[in-house]
Amino acid sequence: MMKVLNLLASGNPGGIESLCNNIDKYSKYENYWVFLFDGGKIANEMKKRNPDNVCVLKYKKYQYIKYIKTINDMCKNYKIDIVNIHHGGTYCNIIYTRLQKMNPNIKFVRSLHSCYEDKYNLKGNFISDAITLHYLNKALRISDLIVCVSNAVKETYEEKFDLKNRNTVVVYNGIGNEFFEKKIANKDKIKNRYLQIIYVGRLVKTKGVDILINAMANLIERNYKVKLTIVGEGTEREYLENLVNDLKIQDNVFFAGTQLNVIEWLDKSDVFVYPSVCKEAFGISVVEAMARGCIPLVSNKGGLPEVVGYDKRFLFNNEEELKDKLEKFIMNKNDVKTQEIIDLSKKFSIENTISKLEGEYIKIKKEGCKYDK
Repeated sequence: MMKVLNLLASGNPGGIESLCNNIDKYSKYENYWVFLFDGGKIANEMKKRNPDNVCVLKYKKYQYIKYIKTINDMCKNYKIDIVNIHHGGTYCNIIYTRLQKMNPNIKFVRSLHSCYEDKYNLKGNFISDAITLHYLNKALRISDLIVCVSNAVKETYEEKFDLKNRNTVVVYNGIGNEFFEKKIANKDKIKNRYLQIIYVGRLVKTKGVDILINAMANLIERNYKVKLTIVGEGTEREYLENLVNDLKIQDNVFFAGTQLNVIEWLDKSDVFVYPSVCKEAFGISVVEAMARGCIPLVSNKGGLPEVVGYDKRFLFNNEEELKDKLEKFIMNKNDVKTQEIIDLSKKFSIENTISKLEGEYIKIKKEGCKYDK
């Protein structure tokens, strides 16, 4: 049986972590998981399910030699075939590249879960940015396989780095079977009730949740019946709560915090809005919402258009367009059906993700690396 050692920075709730959790649940090959700098709810769930295959290290970041020794011993003891790193900070790339040098017989995979943008990947400090770019470029160069979660991710890295002749593939993220199993109530009719809008994700500046709140305020001011639930935590929560209070819409906006039972929240919602202001790589929470029959409205950036099939009905470029599209849904002036949304989500099942990923693993094991590292 093929054995894959997966490296992550932490195990706190997030899109990457949820994907890895589902890979661990449903894949037929054997996975081992190393959370380098922190544990968290996802890491705890995985460890409870399979304690022998999950390791949380929590050394100091500068103790990279200690990290390398521990992980290198795991590679030998478990007879690892493939190392796949999922997070991309500088320390992660340092550990990854050193491990590759010590294990020439193991295949190394660099998974890219975010689009590359200088303003988000670099800090503006010449020395630290030079180090970041050096180790990121090196990690890409020494990898036997580079996995991108969308074509948008692939394109942004190709623009920045020389990936010619690199073994680069697109493997879309997939969601767990539980999102398809439970029966869904028909959400086609909104008449005479509040339109229930939901956002699920981190509360950070790049997610643009303030755009959604401002659009809500405009609709409420015009006496439209709308409610917004915000599921998630982050550094911007206090700012967003103050914005809601300043706009005097606190009766229509509810902050739910982190919720692991996200299906229950999606089932009570009609529209899922993802107003990211950065080039989002994929948006796994968008697919989860679609699987539960929520109409998706997403920023026309990064990989989000790929998730909704490039359908203009579900894309917006600014706050004004978001407000106009929400207004159409309130007035039932759209031709979107619940089943149409569910069908669109099915191509992003975890089975499809695992099947494609496993096929690529088998290929690099069999064919080896075809270029100089």
